[in-house]
Amino acid sequence: MIVLRNVRRGVWSDHDVSRHEQRGGLYRVLLPLFAVTALVLYFMGAGPGMMRGFAARAVMLLLGALGNRFLKISMHMMAAAFCGITIARLYPTAAFAIVPLVAALAWSRRKLERHTWAEVFVGLAMGTASALIAMI
Repeated sequence: MIVLRNVRRGVWSDHDVSRHEQRGGLYRVLLPLFAVTALVLYFMGAGPGMMRGFAARAVMLLLGALGNRFLKISMHMMAAAFCGITIARLYPTAAFAIVPLVAALAWSRRKLERHTWAEVFVGLAMGTASALIAMI
């Protein structure tokens, strides 16, 4: 909803928020959204695993926002890696389906010229690291 509104208003050029200089606005939306969601889940009695997951994801987004000064890190790859690692940990046989899907997403981000390979791989590494830390 927020992305659609900002694209319609001309604040963001497209639904991927592909322009490097516009990325900061997306991070400024996502970080508070994750913080409020984590707070609501906490008061609803969410389990420690879910809270660690939200904390790891928030830290990942914060690092992405800080790194945005230097590199337009792929948020698609962050999310895909985080979700893929989490699902594969819960359902190990799902990794056979997840790995090709994440690889296809990485290829598409590059093919569409939304990111460089460095931006794709940094996003992948950040998502993977965040998921592994959340599972400790």
